[in-house]
Parts: sequence; C-alpha cells; structure tokens
Amino acid sequence: MFCSFHLVGTHEVDENEILDLIANPPVPGKVYSNAVTALARVAAERDDVGGEFVEPLERLLNRPSVKTEIALRALRHVASNDPESVAEVHEDVVSCVEIDADDHAVNRAATGCSVELAYADSGLLMEYTPLFGSLLDSEDETVRRNCVYVLTCVAKEHPEEVLPAVDDVISSLDRHGDPDGSKSSLVGRISRHYPDATVEAVPVLQDILEGSGKKNTKKKAKVKANALGALADIAKEHPDEVVDSLERAEELLEHQDGTVRYNTCGLIEEVSKQKPREVENLSPKLIGGLDDDHQGVRLKTAFVLGEIKADDAVERLKELKDGDPSIEVRRLAEKAVWRIEEDV
Repeated sequence: MFCSFHLVGTHEVDENEILDLIANPPVPGKVYSNAVTALARVAAERDDVGGEFVEPLERLLNRPSVKTEIALRALRHVASNDPESVAEVHEDVVSCVEIDADDHAVNRAATGCSVELAYADSGLLMEYTPLFGSLLDSEDETVRRNCVYVLTCVAKEHPEEVLPAVDDVISSLDRHGDPDGSKSSLVGRISRHYPDATVEAVPVLQDILEGSGKKNTKKKAKVKANALGALADIAKEHPDEVVDSLERAEELLEHQDGTVRYNTCGLIEEVSKQKPREVENLSPKLIGGLDDDHQGVRLKTAFVLGEIKADDAVERLKELKDGDPSIEVRRLAEKAVWRIEEDV
C-alpha cells in the first residue's frame, strides 16, 4: 500500500500514516522513498502539513535509505507551510550544498529549500552568503537562480552581508547573463548602499544597455531598467566611471517601457549633478521628455534641464509650470525656470 502513495490524490493521503512510516524505522528503503515523495506532493498542495515532519526528514538527510534530494524537496514544501520549524534545521539543509558537485540534484533541492527559509527570515542565512555566491558559477541554471534569490532576500534587510559575494554576482552576470533581471536587481540593491562595491560591474551593466532592442519584451525591459538603476546609484560616487553609459541615453529616452525611460532619466540626473557638461548634448531629447506620460520622467527631466541651465527649455518649462496635471512637476518646472534665468 505504501508503495502506491503516488497513485492517489493528495487529499486522499493520510499524512499521519506517512509520519508514522518515516518516523519509525526500520522499513524497506523503497517504502521510505515513496513515503517521502508522497509527503513532498502533499505538502506542496496542502497547507496543513508542517513542523511535525521536520525532525524525521532531517534524520534522512545524507542517509542511504532515501535520496537526499527527495528529503530536501519534502523539507522545502514543509517550509513553505511552516518555515519556523524548518529554520531549526537550516544548518543541516545548507550542509548538503556541495560547491563542486557533479550531480546538481542535491544542490537544486538544498538551495530551493534555502529559498523558502530566506523568504521567511532574511537574516537566517546571512553567514552563508559566500557559499551561495560561489554557486552563482554553477552550470545548473536552477541552482544559480535559487542562490540569486537567497542573496536578494538577505540584501533587502542586510545589504552589508552580501558584500562578500559581490564579485561572484558580477562574474555570474558577465558569464551567464541575466535572463530574468534578478542579478541586475541584486547588483542594484547592493549599489544603492555600497556603490564602491559595485564599480566593477559597470562594463557588464553597460553591455546590458547595448542589447538589441528589436524584441523589447517585458523581461528585457526589466533587465535594462535594473541596469540603469544600478548605474545611477554608482554614478552618485563615481560619475566618471559611468559617463560612457550616456551614449545609449538618447535611444533609451524613447524606449517603450516607462520604467526604462524613468531610470534613464535617473542616470542622467545623477551624472548632471556632478558633470552637467556631459549631459548638455541631450537637451533636445530631454525637452521632449517633458511631454512624457510618465510623471516621474517629467519630474527628473525638469530637474536635469534646470541643472544644466538649458536656455532652450525655458518656454516649454514655463508651459509645464502652468499646465502640468502634477503639482510636483509644476513646482519643479518653476524651480528649473528660476535656476536657468537666474543662473543659479
């Protein structure tokens, strides 16, 4: 009967029966394996399967009776229901990770379980950021994706703890690309607090901006927007390092995605604060941005035009000061006119 768990629906399975099986050895290894596999299925589809399974599953890690990845997958699904219980064995979960593993199945399962733990408590895995960073060079895409997610969870609350993994993040971004925008987003989270730490990412981020615009999918737009945001943060401390990124700004100011246009303006804004002359040639395009339907684009454009003292923008700024539907834009347009006319 126990070997046939997989033949019935998850709502027909008695989880207490599974618990008795895996908690009270000895039983044949195949029965163990089927029971744990059934548990993973049940826990994935039901939210009433929780902490009571953690201890017996923890005992099965790295034991010959059940493949470790099966036990880890079950723990992951239990963690999605009851993360606090699984957090108690997080050291055992992480200990299953192997940096140079030939078989990626265990690493996929261990990092997947770590995703659930990091989501519930971003500080739980802080001390392991170098380990997860080293796995960003894994040949397995799922392992890389899981590790990026874990590091991102940590960086949200504890950005300083991700600093030991910065070089690995940048290297992975360069080597494996950024198909879903998660790596460039992680770089952005770090650069927001520690721009010095991410200067080495500038060439890679600039390469992202050079990507073909023929198929501007939402994912590609997200990656570009993330790269622009990170470059803007780096520009606050290192404008000389990112000024070459402005070569693509004219084109990106017309991008169909509003966030890309907004973050392009953000990059231009940060450079203009310290190197206004580097931005002056963009004045015609920036004036066009005053008509953008994205309020944030109009705000940042008005600021930059005032920053670079763009005389040719005064008339349009005056129209904006009197007629823009946003009070914030009207105020900033008024200030930009004043700065230009008074050369302040």
